[in-house]
Amino acid sequence: MGSLKPTDTDTVSECARFLILTVPNGELGNMSPFAVEKALKGIGGSPKSVKKLRSGDLMIETTSVIQTKSFSIAKSILNKPLSVTIHRTLNSCRGVISEPQLLRDTESEILTGLSSQGVIAVRRIRIRRGRDLIPTKHIILTFNPTKVPTNIKAGYLNCKIKVYIPSPIRCFNC
Repeated sequence: MGSLKPTDTDTVSECARFLILTVPNGELGNMSPFAVEKALKGIGGSPKSVKKLRSGDLMIETTSVIQTKSFSIAKSILNKPLSVTIHRTLNSCRGVISEPQLLRDTESEILTGLSSQGVIAVRRIRIRRGRDLIPTKHIILTFNPTKVPTNIKAGYLNCKIKVYIPSPIRCFNC
């Protein structure tokens, strides 16, 4: 017997813990919460948490990889078509590395080199000087797991990772 090849569902369920359940026309928000809870238990067991979003969709936090896989392959809930998507931001984390030797490398080259270590996106921080955008040695890395590693190997370099804290949103009215 041959070995099983991992599918997209397998790789997604390994790292995703937060899922968005959507029913057309936002009908999920109008259904009985007791019926929805019973249907969720029938699909994949009792999730860790369930939250109703303003759009009428449900955001669930799963407890295990198996539960995530069960919810991600579900096609209907209470006889309504169901689409399951991964939450865009809650299933990843960001960290910053500061390495002057990576100044000459492009973001795509850095992503290619670090993708085997769980990096899914790379963005270089730039500073505006007059009208010019000057690249800095600081690079924001987005990781697939929800925990930031302490360090990462960029080629032969061992780079220490700090947690990325974004600048606060300003209204410019105050």
